[in-house]
Amino acid sequence: DIRRAIVLGVFLSTGAVGHAQRPTEPLSGSTASVEQEVRVGKANALDIIAKHKPVTDEGLLRYINQVGQSLALFCDRQELSYHFGVLDVHQVNAYAAPGGYVLLTRGALLTMQDESELAGVLGHEIGHVLKRHVLRKLRLPREPEGFMDRLAIFLGARDALGTAAFRQVVGA
Repeated sequence: DIRRAIVLGVFLSTGAVGHAQRPTEPLSGSTASVEQEVRVGKANALDIIAKHKPVTDEGLLRYINQVGQSLALFCDRQELSYHFGVLDVHQVNAYAAPGGYVLLTRGALLTMQDESELAGVLGHEIGHVLKRHVLRKLRLPREPEGFMDRLAIFLGARDALGTAAFRQVVGA
């Protein structure tokens, strides 16, 4: 629906710190580039948003992004643009996707008593992005390894990160 598209556009465009991305910079401990990390993270965030209704309150989204961007200014990985959003879900949870995508649930926000608690949760999720926790769980082959990798390439995976993500989804 149109509201979801608008919220998605706000989520993907708000709060960008404006740092240039270096698409060919290799990630420590991984064969993924920053460009690949951002692509996987964006797809992951879009998948989460597709499963859960996003919050449409522009004032709330602006506030969450202001707090998140304030924290992101002090992160080691300034090559990433950080994006923050809120899901209209009563469950208490937060998500960090590679490449700087962070989502909180409305349930998590309702349990917070002040801005410092919000900053703590956002900082924790930013830490997952900084440490590349999701990327480190993916096994990245150098060459296609069998039918599943070749199927992933046939379906549009452009690199080892894409085939690894495809294998992980199929395996789940």
